[in-house]
Amino acid sequence: GSDRRAMRELCRDHGGLECREKNETAYLFRTIDDGKSFTRQSLGHGVVDGVKKLGSRYYLNVHEADTFKDRTYISDDRGEHWSKLGDFRIEALFDADRFIYSQTIVTTTIANRKTYYYYTKDGGKTATPLNDRLLSYLEQSKSLSYNRLFHVYQGRLLFLVEDKLISIDMETLEEQSIPLKKPPHQLLDGMDVDPESGRLYIFTKDADFKPTEKRKFPQLSIWFPFEDIFVKFDKGLYREVHFNVRGNYIGGLIRYRGILTHIWTMNYGKTWEFEVLPHYFWDTADTGYGNNRIYMIAYVFGKKGVKKGTYLIMGKIKQ
Repeated sequence: GSDRRAMRELCRDHGGLECREKNETAYLFRTIDDGKSFTRQSLGHGVVDGVKKLGSRYYLNVHEADTFKDRTYISDDRGEHWSKLGDFRIEALFDADRFIYSQTIVTTTIANRKTYYYYTKDGGKTATPLNDRLLSYLEQSKSLSYNRLFHVYQGRLLFLVEDKLISIDMETLEEQSIPLKKPPHQLLDGMDVDPESGRLYIFTKDADFKPTEKRKFPQLSIWFPFEDIFVKFDKGLYREVHFNVRGNYIGGLIRYRGILTHIWTMNYGKTWEFEVLPHYFWDTADTGYGNNRIYMIAYVFGKKGVKKGTYLIMGKIKQ
C-alpha cells in the first residue's frame, strides 16, 4: 500500500542498494484458461510493470526499483516465450520497429537521476533524442491528473495542452493544433486511447467545484471529443474511481461507504449498473478490463467456499 511505497521512496533517495528491491525477481504469470492454471516465467532482476500489445506482438517492461534501469522483452506467441529487445522502456508504439523509448540515468544516488527520451525507427538499434519542442509538450502534459505521458492516435503522437490537442507526425515533425470546444463547466484533466476501439477520450472534472468536508475532490466525467459524447458519472463518483474504457464499457471500482462496489455503464451513462462486493478488500489501482472481464487483486474474507487470502479476481461483465 501507500506505506510500502513511501518506504521505497525513502530507501531509494538514500542510496537504494540497501533496499529489499535489490533481491526482487521479475516473474510473469500467464494463463490461457481464465485463471484455472498458470505458468510462471522468470525474467531476471526487477519487477514486471507493464505490457503493451501491437498486432500479434506483446512488449513487456521489467523495471529495477533499486537502479531505475528498464528492460523490454517481446513475444510473438502470446507470451509463451520472450526475447530481450533492449535496455529501455517503450513509451509509445507506432509500429513494430518504430517507437519512443526512455532510459533513466542515475548519477550518484537514486534521488539524482534523469530520464531521457528517444525515437527509433529500427527497433532501438539507432535512435535520436526527442527535440525540445516535444519535451516541452511532455512537461505541460504532466500537470494533468489522469494522463499517461505519451499517446499514439491514428499513427501520430498526441498531446493534450491546455484546451487543444497537438498532433505530430514523427517522420516529418509536422504539427497540427486542434482546438477543443469542451463541455460547459468542465476542465480537461487528461486523456487516453481505448485499445479496443482506438477511440480517443478525455477526462474532465467540474470547473465550479469547491471542496467540502464530505467531498474533497471534483466529480469526474469522460468526453469523446470527436463524437461529442459526454458521459457524466453518477453523483458521488469522483477521484477515487479507478475506471476503464473498453468498447461500450465504461466502469470501475469504488469504495462506497467502505464497501467495494463495481459500477459501470454500457450505454454512455444513460443507465448505470452497480454490483456490491462486500467480501472483497481492495487497495490498489491495478485493475483492468479485457475480453469482457474486469479483474483486480484483492483480499477475500468471509466469502463462502473461499479460503481467506489474496487472489487475482476476474469477473464477467453483465450485459
